[in-house]
Amino acid sequence: QGEENKVQLRGNCSSVGVPMNPGSPVAVLPTGKIQDADIARIAGDLPQWQTVADNLDFGQQDIMEIENNNRGVTADQRKSFLRKWIRRDGSAATYEKLSEVLEMLEE
Repeated sequence: QGEENKVQLRGNCSSVGVPMNPGSPVAVLPTGKIQDADIARIAGDLPQWQTVADNLDFGQQDIMEIENNNRGVTADQRKSFLRKWIRRDGSAATYEKLSEVLEMLEE
């Protein structure tokens, strides 16, 4: 992808599975809708997925359903949350939106 299809994310970029250059607070993410192929990578390090879900307007019932359907397996809960968000929001479930929420949570 070209540089016009990238977004910069400041802060702990490893939280979305994006390697950072050593010593650099900025990582470059793809832009646009989150791709299915990236779900496992993103979910692998997604911090506090429940808080992220809450900030993406998931209700407590949705969060509890994800937890119950993937009891005790945090990685599966994270993947399930991301898949549900993508299904719910379609093309609005973007790398940019996820980056925005993660940056807000770091402040």
